[in-house]
Amino acid sequence: MDVLAPSSGDVHDVLANVDAMAGGMKKALAARRDEALTALTDFVRANEDAERSPNLRDAKQDRLDLVFKLLSLRERMASDEALCVAALKTLKILSRKEENRLAFTRRATQGVCDVLRNNGRKISRAVASEGACVLLNACYERDNVDAVIACGGVEPLVRFLSDGGGFGDDDDGTGTNEEERLHQSRSRPKPPKPPSSPSSSSLRSNAAGAIQSISYTERGRARVRDCDGVNVLMRALRDLVGGGGKTATTTTTTTADASSSSSSSSSSSSLALARVVGAIHNMTSDAEAVRAARTLGGVPLIVPLLRSRAPSVAGSAAGAAQNMSREAVSRRMIRDAGAIPALGELLVVGEVPAQVCAAGALLNILGPELSRGGGGAGSGVRAEEEEEEAEAEAATSDDDSDDEPPPPPPPPPDDGADGAARRRRGLGKLISSALALTMVWDALYDGKPDVRAPPAPA
Repeated sequence: MDVLAPSSGDVHDVLANVDAMAGGMKKALAARRDEALTALTDFVRANEDAERSPNLRDAKQDRLDLVFKLLSLRERMASDEALCVAALKTLKILSRKEENRLAFTRRATQGVCDVLRNNGRKISRAVASEGACVLLNACYERDNVDAVIACGGVEPLVRFLSDGGGFGDDDDGTGTNEEERLHQSRSRPKPPKPPSSPSSSSLRSNAAGAIQSISYTERGRARVRDCDGVNVLMRALRDLVGGGGKTATTTTTTTADASSSSSSSSSSSSLALARVVGAIHNMTSDAEAVRAARTLGGVPLIVPLLRSRAPSVAGSAAGAAQNMSREAVSRRMIRDAGAIPALGELLVVGEVPAQVCAAGALLNILGPELSRGGGGAGSGVRAEEEEEEAEAEAATSDDDSDDEPPPPPPPPPDDGADGAARRRRGLGKLISSALALTMVWDALYDGKPDVRAPPAPA
């Protein structure tokens, strides 16, 4: 670890000196704002890259109280965006560590959420993006999710994902305000500024990541849903895949940290896609969200992503398919969209989380089919599904359409409830065997088997 690198202790010492002045931090910043900004910016530059961050390699808990206090100064944060961005970046870096996330207080969360809400007034893209990063990291802890909900932090995140926050292309995120203009007229050098503003795709990626963290809990899912989050997530997914469920994605994973800047728009879009699909995976654990996702055209968007080259995207798509296939109408749509072959491939060649979700989706999709025609419980399950499908079709049907519905498939021979149970057990054994064989193959050959069909004979 570089002992000479700027540390959180250096930031704390500078802010403590400012806070100790007459009138406290609020008044003292008028005279010592440059000193505080320089300390924050130096720390950010030394630690923003998580792989090389001396702070992240230092396991001890950091002092967060004065950074929290700085962010709680609403008027200062609203009028001095450069200082606000530097403070948020610092808190993002510090919140990579579990010990620091657990030290978040309700007041600290309120400060970040107030910055994002800004009393309904517009904020810079940089402030929005960095604030979303802080909440993304903080909401890895369940108590922080509850605090973000209580402090009104979900609404701005959904808004940022919806339209990138409505920021113009000329917004550089550096917060040129009256105090900045005064700096330009002074002869003494200005303090360093944070890097330039992130792109719109980076902001949407960070907002989606925060929503993904929040929607991991039941209360979080309910709040996102109440903020029209399912609709916004589906629109974002449609934008990212170009409306047809097809996209060229590179391998990317969602981590506990988010970077507000991106080396390219392509990588930002890939990360945004992984996070949006991950949030949909979480949200579809909620029955109301499943119905909303289906009616908003979610199935034709999600099924093609099962073949994504990005493991995180394919795995989350399989998780969403697993969750949505609990509903009879969605289950039929997923099956008819050609998901079964893609799920079968994931079962064999996917990463372990994707394999588990693929197995669950296949059981949900094929299991009820195997129960058809059986007596007792099997017939009851089928009757309930037919009633649910009829209700959904009646709610979404077009009275002006002359198209005749396709005839239902003939039922299999009625071999009773015992036969249905045997078929379901057989499917479970088949899936378990595929998973086991894949692990054996991976151990022997250090790779996944090739599941492509052999070429046709010439």
